[in-house]
Amino acid sequence: MAAAIGLAMSALACTAANPAYRHEGRGHDAGGDDADSGPAFKGGDAAASGNITTCGTATPALDALVAVDSLAIDRRGNIYFSNDDGSHAFIGKLTPRGAADKHWLAIPLGLPTRGMAIDDGRGVIYFTAGTAAPELQAADLDGTPQARTVARGLVDPNDLVVGFDGNVYVSDQGDGQVYSFSPDGRKRTKVTGSAIGLRSDGTGPAGLAFARDGTLVVGCKGTGPLIRLSLGAGIEIGRGSFGPSNDWSNGLVYDEHGGLDLALFDQTALRDVLLLDSDAAPPVPFVTEGHFSAMAFGRGELDCKDLYISDPTPGALVRRMHADHAGLPVP
Repeated sequence: MAAAIGLAMSALACTAANPAYRHEGRGHDAGGDDADSGPAFKGGDAAASGNITTCGTATPALDALVAVDSLAIDRRGNIYFSNDDGSHAFIGKLTPRGAADKHWLAIPLGLPTRGMAIDDGRGVIYFTAGTAAPELQAADLDGTPQARTVARGLVDPNDLVVGFDGNVYVSDQGDGQVYSFSPDGRKRTKVTGSAIGLRSDGTGPAGLAFARDGTLVVGCKGTGPLIRLSLGAGIEIGRGSFGPSNDWSNGLVYDEHGGLDLALFDQTALRDVLLLDSDAAPPVPFVTEGHFSAMAFGRGELDCKDLYISDPTPGALVRRMHADHAGLPVP
């Protein structure tokens, strides 16, 4: 289990040594059009059934989901994905049994589009956009989508997740903090008691995921262990570290059995998606040989044991890997 280290944890929490991990096979590619997008590996993680009680069998073609950085899936099984073309920013939409609309939502603020999360209860998709003055933005899932500003004042956002309290949590690698925003953006709260990482060293908070017990797990940009934040009224009241130390834990997602998948990113070296069955378990590669970014579990009409994994490398397709368990229901 994680050893509590309190609110005074060093700002250099993302700079620990990088231990080796086991390379063992565990699963298989779910097939479909993306079967050739990468080698077939272990199927050991989940697919989220969030807010629904049944799952389908649809496996839509993924050939339009190329060089995707961020993605999210709603309770109907629609897949939303970033589609930055180098000059303009869009969010695309792929329905469970239809074609992809690569320009479903235009983002006037511009690229990059980092972090993406769905609030099914409110029928809203949240994302960050913009470079010089990045914002937390949102759009309605139904009707004609239009990007709107939720909050300004971010420095260099990395990931976001909707919490069980309905607020939107954003990791900002610019100042090393995690913030939460009310759905309308009127209330901004600094969640972290001290910075995670140090921008001058290229380190900071990255991927975010809520565990079943309500704790917030934060991945690191740069080498360092995972950080678990215990929250009280949405503010950090305790901190611990666990898991392996690896470069840039860019995406995090839990399965219903408590397993945690880590999507590792590196701009040059090939990395893995790792599975941790528990805090103390050794990491086991689930997918290998990629530059992995975001993950989302199948829901709605999609197979709930399919895990969708993005890779922003030019020409790389989103991978669909079949797993052993369903995912932890999302807030």
